[in-house]
Amino acid sequence: MADAYERTRDDFIKSVERIAAPIAAAGLPRRILAYLMFTPRPVSLDELCERLGVAKSGVSVNVHILENYGLVRKVWVKGERKDFYEADFKIAELYADSFDKIADQGVRAVFRTIENSLKTLDGDVAPDNRGDAGAVRERLERELRLKEPVTELFGRFVEALKDLSARSEGG
Repeated sequence: MADAYERTRDDFIKSVERIAAPIAAAGLPRRILAYLMFTPRPVSLDELCERLGVAKSGVSVNVHILENYGLVRKVWVKGERKDFYEADFKIAELYADSFDKIADQGVRAVFRTIENSLKTLDGDVAPDNRGDAGAVRERLERELRLKEPVTELFGRFVEALKDLSARSEGG
């Protein structure tokens, strides 16, 4: 049976993999976004597939990723039953939203994982793991001291980007 150190290590690895997954996935649909940005009218999934030479399933998944990031929106086209999409690309807003998601899914989640790992390491650690557990505890405590300044820095950066986006909309 795994002791507190081994359980904590395994949970930490799983958490970091889960935290990083959405960030890694964000780079996939660049061709679709580029096509929509340079097409001045709404586009159907069928047209995207035809123009980009890719399967509809891949286009559909990637369009939904772009929708979740606020880069594409579904629009209604009179007389059509298909779904149509257009780019909704505002760079400062995009970066504000992206960094806010990174802060929420990455930075805050990493600090929560560190805090949970420290709590778990308070459990029963087998004698042969005590040295490693102590070293990991010191490392995690050192990283946890960065929680407040890093979180504050991300917050100020996101607010500055939102302010920039608002000014560009008004100007």
